[in-house]
Amino acid sequence: MIIEYIAKCVQPGYDSWITYDNKTCYFVSSYQRVTWHDAYDFCRSKNASLLSIHDQTTNNLFSKMISLTNFVPTINYNYFWIGMNSLSKRGFYKWSDGTPTQYTNFATVTVDGKAINKDIYEQGRCVSIRSAILRSIPNQVQVVASAGLWYKEDCNTVNSFFCAKNFMTPTNIQPTTAPPGNCPKG
Repeated sequence: MIIEYIAKCVQPGYDSWITYDNKTCYFVSSYQRVTWHDAYDFCRSKNASLLSIHDQTTNNLFSKMISLTNFVPTINYNYFWIGMNSLSKRGFYKWSDGTPTQYTNFATVTVDGKAINKDIYEQGRCVSIRSAILRSIPNQVQVVASAGLWYKEDCNTVNSFFCAKNFMTPTNIQPTTAPPGNCPKG
């Protein structure tokens, strides 16, 4: 399981960040709760972006990572901003880092299992992910059925957030040079 391999990021200047693949480092804002725009600005100030999730495995990882690494101290810190938003066009959701939207996991019911009021729900233009476990009382945990689901929220709601910084550099491809004598003169 990937969770077993979480380590501190070794990139200079990112020592409070974590990684599981040594390619990307992640900042988990567990105690700092801010609006989506403030989270976006914070990530950008670190040359990073709000987290983009492109598959179910990554979605499960981050919904569990919050709780398994003791980042969530109370029941109040169970929603985390991700980069998905519909700020440029209502109803058209995209990632703030510009990567393609290949996967979504929007909730179809409220956290209590009730039907979502579509009129209110569709007003949300920024997206948060729900954590897998809540810690409402020290040493007691509650597994959440809605773990990993995404919720459309008012961008001015205050939540914790994830930043992601990819440290992979493109492979340097040397230009191909023609062997001498094979090009026509002139």
